[in-house]
Amino acid sequence: MDAVTQSIEELREDLAQTREAIRKLKAQRRSIIEEIKSLREKRREIINKIREERKKVRELIEEKRRAQEEYAELQKERNEILETYKKARELAMRLKNEYEEILSSIPISERELRRRISALERRIETGRLTVEQEREIVMRIGYYEAMLSEHVRAKKIKKEHLEAAAEAGRWRFFLNESSTRLREKGKEIADLKKRIGEAITSLDQLGEEVEKLNEEINKKSKEADELKEQLNSLFEKLKELRENIRRIIQEREKKVEEEIMEEVAIIAKQKLKMGEKLDIGELMALVKTGEGLVGGRTEEGSE
Repeated sequence: MDAVTQSIEELREDLAQTREAIRKLKAQRRSIIEEIKSLREKRREIINKIREERKKVRELIEEKRRAQEEYAELQKERNEILETYKKARELAMRLKNEYEEILSSIPISERELRRRISALERRIETGRLTVEQEREIVMRIGYYEAMLSEHVRAKKIKKEHLEAAAEAGRWRFFLNESSTRLREKGKEIADLKKRIGEAITSLDQLGEEVEKLNEEINKKSKEADELKEQLNSLFEKLKELRENIRRIIQEREKKVEEEIMEEVAIIAKQKLKMGEKLDIGELMALVKTGEGLVGGRTEEGSE
């Protein structure tokens, strides 16, 4: 094996190794690009989740705002009901106290008073009384009737008290109902706040996942870029190797052609000496070698 052939073989071996290196780097880069695509898809899914969670948070915040407005209305309504209940209860208590004061101020029951009044009236009608006795009985009847009118007033106040107590009871029912609704609305607001907090925590976690994916994508992209640079370098080397092989082959072919031309030129010169006719190839060989044609003709002329 001559030096040229050996050099070509070495270049071809280097070429094959370079191609293998390119194949491996391409496969490695494709694998990294697939990883990047997978990471970007995962990031896209998480970003969609973030959009959904943000929408959910906005909806929950709006729902909480409405619930707080409703809570404020319920609180206002409860305060109004409470004030009305207090007034009704105070009225009922005042009437009760007034009723009890009236009863405590009358030493004789209503039934006994009516019996005594009836007895005194019969005595006036049937008895033989002096003017003084009759006047005294009339005064006693007036005294008993005054106490009886207090009993009547007490009955009226008692009725008013019962009505006021019933009204207070009604407003007490409304107050309890309003308090229940207020507590339920408060629980609803607390639940909304909890859900908003959970959604925000979820958003923070998803944001951290996106950041990690961004870091991983950037790292993989850098690796892909480095591999691209290596591939470009190998492609340049591959191009250089091909050019070197082509140049060496061209040089060898040129050398072989020159050697052939020289051999043909020698044969042509010999044919000229022998007076034989040259073909076109032999003439071209003489022209390309630049020797023998003119000299041959001279020699031939001399002969």
